[in-house]
This record gives sequence, structure tokens and C-alpha cells, in this order.
Amino acid sequence: MEPKSDLIQITIPEKFDGKIYLADIAKSIERIQLETAEGALLGYVREVMLLDDKFYLGDSKISVFDREGKFIGRFGNQGNGPGEYVSISSMTLDPEAGLVYVASGKKIMVYTKEGKFLEEKSFRMFVNYLIAEYTIEWEKMMFLYDKRISKGYNLNGGVLDEDGEPLILYPMDLTKDIFYFVKSVEYQDATIEEANPVIGIVRLK
Repeated sequence: MEPKSDLIQITIPEKFDGKIYLADIAKSIERIQLETAEGALLGYVREVMLLDDKFYLGDSKISVFDREGKFIGRFGNQGNGPGEYVSISSMTLDPEAGLVYVASGKKIMVYTKEGKFLEEKSFRMFVNYLIAEYTIEWEKMMFLYDKRISKGYNLNGGVLDEDGEPLILYPMDLTKDIFYFVKSVEYQDATIEEANPVIGIVRLK
């Protein structure tokens, strides 16, 4: 008997459904036109949070708008100093404490909901690459994702070595983008023991 698990697994079907209109599945739809003003221009918005009738938006910076869409101001300054960020990776709110947590590179900064900087915590580990190994009909596949350029590579069998043979990479030291692979030595002589595999150490660009 397989052990019970609370993990819900959902299989995405290959077949596409017909058109579904938002109005058919939404209980309500509200559109807020954000004010376009000097200092309030937005780029690609990654995060939208709502706290105390204020919108907190994260693109390359943190901008605050009221419930009607009027621009209120921004959080912090862009840079590498304390309380500064180069770009926004993610953001979350603590409604009870009235705090805003901002992730940027290797650090997390904490602000009050009014925008006052409180503290920051730095982390050594910053992962540039994500790698996943999976199988399709018993064939190994590898997905390699470069977070810096937001580009992924879905590879049948893995990356190819100088002989054109596929290799699966596994993490060794993610803080330095170092991975390893294991390659079996070609079996040539039945009269001797099969040689141990070759271990490869790879540091990605």
C-alpha cells in the first residue's frame, strides 16, 4: 500500500479547452486606472499587494497608490547601500504588523507600510540556475533555467559533452554555480572489472 500524501497532484491535459471569458468565472471585476504622474511611471509590474486601501506595486522599485489609483510615493532608493535595492525580486506584506518585506538579490529589507526603512538581512546563497531532472516514458530529460536572463532549456537526455553524449547536471555548490555529472566508462573488456564512472565538475557561466 502506498503511503498517504496530502500533496495534490494535477495533470495538465494536452488538449486545450475552448475560450473562457473572465466575466463567466469572476464574481466581480474592478479596474483601477493608476495615475500617470512625474515619478510614478511603471515598468513591468511583478507584484501587486493591497493593504489598508493602498496598492503596493513592485517593478524595478516599490510604488504606492491609493484605492482610487492616485500616486502616493515610493519606497527606498535604488543602489547597493543599506535600505537600497538594485531591483525587486519579490515582495510580501504583514498586515498585522504593518510591515513590507522586499527581496532584492541577496538580501531582504523590511519597511513600515509608510515606507520607513527598518532593517535588512543578507543571505550568502543566491541561485542563478535551476535544474530539474524528469522522465518521459523512461527517458531522462533535463530542464535548465537561467534566472539572470529568464531563459529555460528543455533538453532531451541533458546537455551534450564533446562526444555528443547527453549528460544530466546535478547541483554541487549553488552559491558558485557549480554542478557535477556522472559518466559511465564504456565497457570494453569482459575479462576485467567494469571501471568506475567519471565524475565531471562544471561551473556554469
